[in-house]
Amino acid sequence: MRRLFLLLFVLPLASRSQVYLQGGVNTTDLLVSPATTNYHYSGAQAWQIGFLSQFPMEKKGFLYAGLFYTVKQFHSSYFACCSFNVEADFRPQYISIPLGFGAAFPVNNKLSIQVKGGPYAGYAVGGKVSGNSSIGDIIIPKPVPFSRNIDYTNGTNNGDNLRRWDWGLQLGSSLHWNRWLFSVDYQLGLNNLSADNYFANGGYLTYKYRTLQCNLGYRLTTRKK
Repeated sequence: MRRLFLLLFVLPLASRSQVYLQGGVNTTDLLVSPATTNYHYSGAQAWQIGFLSQFPMEKKGFLYAGLFYTVKQFHSSYFACCSFNVEADFRPQYISIPLGFGAAFPVNNKLSIQVKGGPYAGYAVGGKVSGNSSIGDIIIPKPVPFSRNIDYTNGTNNGDNLRRWDWGLQLGSSLHWNRWLFSVDYQLGLNNLSADNYFANGGYLTYKYRTLQCNLGYRLTTRKK
């Protein structure tokens, strides 16, 4: 398996590869299980930018690898006893690497349709969290704002209950026209991002990313035959 991942990453960087500068927007949501009355999460829009490389194979196939700086965003609401309430917007920042296989289907000399899929992995290198907190109508009735760096927990139940590693599967399709590449990708997160041992409704709290990305890329290299 390690050799396969190494092959997927090295081949798209070879001399025959096509390198694209790519960037766009994403919408991230969280799949939370089990459902709780204390935690509520909702998705929001953010962005990514980076490089994508494609290595052509025989016939219509190709390998691809990417390196992206990705910002994701989601909203968190926490409500506990004594009317303790926290509203927060999380904006974690990742270095992301998608890898995989694809196939291109020409429409004419300039336009082709691509389908692709494979694993992806991301590691959080920073991020911000901002929001406000309040306690009841008497103790701290007016929301108190806050803004700080995300405190990643890496497997403990301290900090912001967010692990650094995110990984899963990415599926997508693209329109390739001349030097331009318009892509729509869906990331199915498989790693549990929650580091908290919070038990609710018969199970420990887990949440995973569901991310839809739209990217526009421009080919930096000259096509080689």
